[in-house]
Amino acid sequence: SGYLMSSILARELVIDFKVLRCFYTRRFKRIVPLYALLILTLYLSVPLLLMNRDVIKFQLDALWAATFATNIHSINKEVNYFSELYDSNVLTHTWSLGVEIQYYSIVPVIIISQSKLGRSLGLLFLFVIMTASLAYQS
Repeated sequence: SGYLMSSILARELVIDFKVLRCFYTRRFKRIVPLYALLILTLYLSVPLLLMNRDVIKFQLDALWAATFATNIHSINKEVNYFSELYDSNVLTHTWSLGVEIQYYSIVPVIIISQSKLGRSLGLLFLFVIMTASLAYQS
């Protein structure tokens, strides 16, 4: 998905509001309706299927998932992805959509900034961003 977005935007001669609006509208129509249906269905069924302590945890997780921030919530809690698989977290796998939406938010800014800076400064800009990203993950 990130590759798709990057290649679509890279093909555009000018990335303006119209191009971004069209791109985001297509992504919104593809992702949000089914994602909202998933969260709503779980919100209605989880209280019937899980114990009360798990329902309370689910309700908090659902708020994070609804804002496409499950991955940020997991980082803040400092939990291991695999340990969450055994912790009655039915929304564990929504982290990938969070990453996708966050990528969609950040990449246009990077591409537009890089194109405005020109070739040399643009490459330096990308190198600085990559280095900062890797340093943050260490």
